[in-house]
Amino acid sequence: MASGATTANRRTITAFFDDKAAADRAVERLIREGFPRDSVRLVSGREAGGTAGVSSSSYPQEGGSGFWESLKDLFLPDEDRSLYAEGLRRGGYLVTVSATDAQYERALDILDDDGTVDIDERAETWRREGWTGYQAGSIQTTGSA
Repeated sequence: MASGATTANRRTITAFFDDKAAADRAVERLIREGFPRDSVRLVSGREAGGTAGVSSSSYPQEGGSGFWESLKDLFLPDEDRSLYAEGLRRGGYLVTVSATDAQYERALDILDDDGTVDIDERAETWRREGWTGYQAGSIQTTGSA
């Protein structure tokens, strides 16, 4: 399930994926459908023990930025960023697209078609496993993988 934020006639849509191939397909489809390459980003969770990496739709991904650093420009509430950061920490993938009002519904459809994870449902699973989640006033996530 994708979520969105609005800034100056553009909306940022964010979708979480468990699978890199699904995230890549979503990015490729967005570009094929006419979304500008520089409006699509892929944030990758840890791969082979590394930290999150950020890239526009070009590959390979840049590495080294932390979860919060890579999510800072998504204009999401801290709680949502905390959920996505936890998902990335657990090895997931985040696709964001900046869309005009006219493109918004199409971007949602593409992201929802390509295997997005309902991040709220996933957070409930994590909480049942002991993850304590977002703590107001803190940008750290806690709990175990």
